[in-house]
Amino acid sequence: MSQGRWPDGYQCAISITMDNMGEAAELYRGTWPSDRTVGLHPAVTQYLPEMMLILDEYAVSATYFVEGWSTGHYPGVLGSLRRTGHEVAFHGWQHEPWSQLSPDDERELFDRSLNGFAKLGLTVRGFRPPGGVLTDLSPQLLSENGFTYCSPAAADAAIRDGIVYLPFSWTRIDAYYYSDAFAGLRSVKGDSENPIAPAVFQDRLDSLIDERLASGGYTALLFHPFLTSTEDRLDVMRHTVRRLNNDSRIWCAPCREIAQWVLEHPEEFPPDPAFDTTTWSR
Repeated sequence: MSQGRWPDGYQCAISITMDNMGEAAELYRGTWPSDRTVGLHPAVTQYLPEMMLILDEYAVSATYFVEGWSTGHYPGVLGSLRRTGHEVAFHGWQHEPWSQLSPDDERELFDRSLNGFAKLGLTVRGFRPPGGVLTDLSPQLLSENGFTYCSPAAADAAIRDGIVYLPFSWTRIDAYYYSDAFAGLRSVKGDSENPIAPAVFQDRLDSLIDERLASGGYTALLFHPFLTSTEDRLDVMRHTVRRLNNDSRIWCAPCREIAQWVLEHPEEFPPDPAFDTTTWSR
């Protein structure tokens, strides 16, 4: 069933998104070597520039969900993203499993992170919960802090109480295919626990885009710079961005632009995003 009308006759809407900046998550998990300098992670210094070249080549603007910790360690990168037309959004402080936070901790991490963004002159309007699952308090905190949307694991674009939900699907993100940490989730979703080849990921992305064109729906595609470390993985992103750019039926835009459209046309979207509460970080 169609999700609703999109502008200018587009048949569906898709966002290119990225998650995780630098070593924030590794510091939280205690896997970052204590004697290694922070602020020079190869995901930021080597892999991200290659991804940005692809986006620039096809004139596609993306949304990067960034941990608040990175505001103090990669301010130049965040400023460059904004200057080149990409959106910076919020992704926890150090990639904490969000659904496991206490109310006090969640509120404190919102405050600490948003203060970091504000010091850089960045106003963030979007949030993606690390682990893909919100808490019961999350919608209230989003409203209190002026957010317009969030991007959890879910099935449908939706709007509820003034917050737009722009979902991603676990089985259509790069980590699901490449990361050892996702072995358990792959098993839950009916795939091998072993990492899966980039070619399979590409095929499934193509199928997802076809599905969205048929349904008139929305999805956020998700690439992690720290995982886009080989040419075959970079080629998956290149193929996908090229396809989105070349298909005039697809509205490919940052999450903030699509959220604004949904806010202006709430009657076209359901109130229930059909959350997926399975998560790799359990």
